[in-house]
Amino acid sequence: MQQNILAQYPSKKFRVFMVWQAIRADDSVERAKQAAKEIFPDERVRHFWDGNNEIGLWYKKEGRLASELTVIWDAYYLYGAESVWKTAPSHLIGLGYPVVDVVPDLKTSVAAFKLFLPPR
Repeated sequence: MQQNILAQYPSKKFRVFMVWQAIRADDSVERAKQAAKEIFPDERVRHFWDGNNEIGLWYKKEGRLASELTVIWDAYYLYGAESVWKTAPSHLIGLGYPVVDVVPDLKTSVAAFKLFLPPR
């Protein structure tokens, strides 16, 4: 995502909220912090740790992804700049999982979003 999307859309209006979860037995806040620094160093990315998988459980129950997973993880949800989260986030533009398999869809959704500067 850093190279495929963030580097191509340098606009400060494009922000990413990355939620790291405790999915595997060796997942920890320390590992998440290290991965955040190494994989997503972009200043527009805000990183959050969800050790109880609350966001993944919420998306499993309320989100629009059909999945056999117990908790949603390794997924993306793209929202418009006007999105607010009251009882649920608004202005969903795109979603998919696992991220590595749906990068083309994510790139298409981002490219269609008019607030960003044209790709380099």
